[in-house]
Amino acid sequence: MPRTASLNPKTREKLLDAATSLMLSQGYNGTSVDAICAEAGVTKGSFFHYFESKDELGRAALQRFCEKMGRKFEVAIGLEKDPWKRVLKYLDAVEDVANDPEASRGCLLGEFSAELCDCNGPMRSMCCGGFQAWSEKLGAELAAAKKAVAPRASWDPHEVAEHFIAVLEGSLMLAKVRKNADVVARNVRHFRTYLKGLCGK
Repeated sequence: MPRTASLNPKTREKLLDAATSLMLSQGYNGTSVDAICAEAGVTKGSFFHYFESKDELGRAALQRFCEKMGRKFEVAIGLEKDPWKRVLKYLDAVEDVANDPEASRGCLLGEFSAELCDCNGPMRSMCCGGFQAWSEKLGAELAAAKKAVAPRASWDPHEVAEHFIAVLEGSLMLAKVRKNADVVARNVRHFRTYLKGLCGK
């Protein structure tokens, strides 16, 4: 196990930042520990004080990525009490992220899912858990909105949540291929129109 005494949290964050950046740009398998260390300005010997392996670093990077995205959208929704407005604020926040040029680099959760799920069981489990947590959170928000504005509608909030995730992840893939994130914001707006139709708005 990595030694815990005298470890610098800033160095750990540098390694996670470097790994996230490189793995988004050149894939998990295309990113070496040497490259991560060079990007972070950390010696390879120091690396192993913080992480046992690239796999452990990758899992930590994915966990941090998912947590950061969750916090970002929680802040966007804020203290809004109206369920329908909460969902709209969520979509606004996703669109804002999509308008950031960094969005064209992709989503670490989606990238790892596409590259690793057939060959790395622990990472597949983490990706599955990340998508499940995302779907459950968004599904709960959609269920509250449906109850408030369209209680008799027949659509399933959790299925619609999964539909949104599929739309967003597919859009991020297109954005990465095209090196242009416009498609992400555009498809979020299309989803908003679709959702308003489901809710009779």
